Amino acid sequence: MSCRILKRGMEEFIFNKLVKIASKEGYIKIIGEYLPSPKNVLVKNLYKNYGFKKDGNKWVLNINNYEVKKTFIKEK
Repeated sequence: MSCRILKRGMEEFIFNKLVKIASKEGYIKIIGEYLPSPKNVLVKNLYKNYGFKKDGNKWVLNINNYEVKKTFIKEK
């Protein structure tokens, strides 16, 4: 994701859509990984802020517990 669109609602839109698709497909969790670098420090807490829980070096989201985020971005 380009840093120019961060903090403008795109994260909320993407996570809402990702969880919706995963749920529709029958998935119960989403697993993510954060690899620290000087260029991605801006998103260091992204998973935590979206309800993921730390599990070793991965981040896990139980999609049944996901709370849909408000966003002004609409899907066509």
